[in-house]
Amino acid sequence: MNVMVRFVRYFSVALLAAGADWLVFLALTSAVGLWPLTGLMIARIAGGLMSFLSNRYWTWGANRKIALTQQGRRFVLLYAFSYALSIVLFRLLTEALLLTPYLGKLTTDICCFIVNFLVMNFYVFHARAGFARLFGRADPASDATIDHSEVTSVTAGYERPGDAQTEIAENSPGERKAFWDAKILAWEASRYDLGASPNFVEGVAGRVSSSVRYRMDAAVRLLAPHLAGCRVVELGCGSGLLAEKLLALGAASYQGYDISSVAIARAKQRAAQSPRGDAMLFDVAALTDLPSQDNALVVSLGLIEWLTPAELDYLFAISSKGSLFHGLSERRRSVTQLIHRGYVYLSYGWKTGGYVPRYHDVAEIAAIAKRHHIDRLNVYRQPRLRFGIFVSNLTFD
Repeated sequence: MNVMVRFVRYFSVALLAAGADWLVFLALTSAVGLWPLTGLMIARIAGGLMSFLSNRYWTWGANRKIALTQQGRRFVLLYAFSYALSIVLFRLLTEALLLTPYLGKLTTDICCFIVNFLVMNFYVFHARAGFARLFGRADPASDATIDHSEVTSVTAGYERPGDAQTEIAENSPGERKAFWDAKILAWEASRYDLGASPNFVEGVAGRVSSSVRYRMDAAVRLLAPHLAGCRVVELGCGSGLLAEKLLALGAASYQGYDISSVAIARAKQRAAQSPRGDAMLFDVAALTDLPSQDNALVVSLGLIEWLTPAELDYLFAISSKGSLFHGLSERRRSVTQLIHRGYVYLSYGWKTGGYVPRYHDVAEIAAIAKRHHIDRLNVYRQPRLRFGIFVSNLTFD
């Protein structure tokens, strides 16, 4: 992407961020009744957050060669510098050059606008780390073509995309288990209306997460024709919300695995209270500890986003002899995905050392499937899933 296109996008983001700043300020001061200074501070944070996320994921193309947290620190540093620069320039223009305050502010804003763009382009969102590489040339990001039809068939003749999307924080198994033990039940409660949300951010996320609820309903509908007499294995099963639904549609048995002992304990409680509990089994297990699932139907909803490249490869290895059905997040440049990235960072991403969900290209998934002799995947997209998709070697009716 050339500098002029980036500048135009940067200018558009600046207008949107300024608009968000004003809308939040007016809402907080006029509707909520906050003190104007408090409203101004919150509004500036909201505008700055929109500016950072929009520039990172749209203007500069979601460059992941530098971690989100590191780019966030650079962005804050830039704005501290820009704030100091604006004060110095304004005083110089109005007190030394005797410009009027309005003309002085306009000139100051234009100068800071240009400086901010240059620093973002060559430092904040630059592909290489450190001041030593400040004026080096960044590698262009790879853009994948996305087919937005509802159901498509994808042959696995793709090369894996040459971007940095395969990088993910290698948290220890203990850290990952602790993360999910603390998060999973509250997450399920907020997303599936099972109880009160643990905090404000999760409460808001739960109210706008209709796509998550639709994902489960759509998965059940798509799987229904294939369940009769089937042995279902769900990976990343959480508290087993899917088990009862699949057994009711004719599955012969259901086995759920999850790394969270908290989730599995709740799942076993559900099984004990279910009339189909005898056909349900739940166990705590890491994906890479599982053997080949042979002729089972292997299902996951939202697991793939959390796997390392090695784990993702292993997932297809153990399910290559049977059927597979996976729900995942497709990498797109969309407003909904931008909002999701912002939620992830605000909710937990800033404190997990980069352990956050990833977004995948279909080409990447197809290439992994091909290595395990799965030569064709069907892909299901639907607007109500937003950026979610299903991939499977089953036929979607």
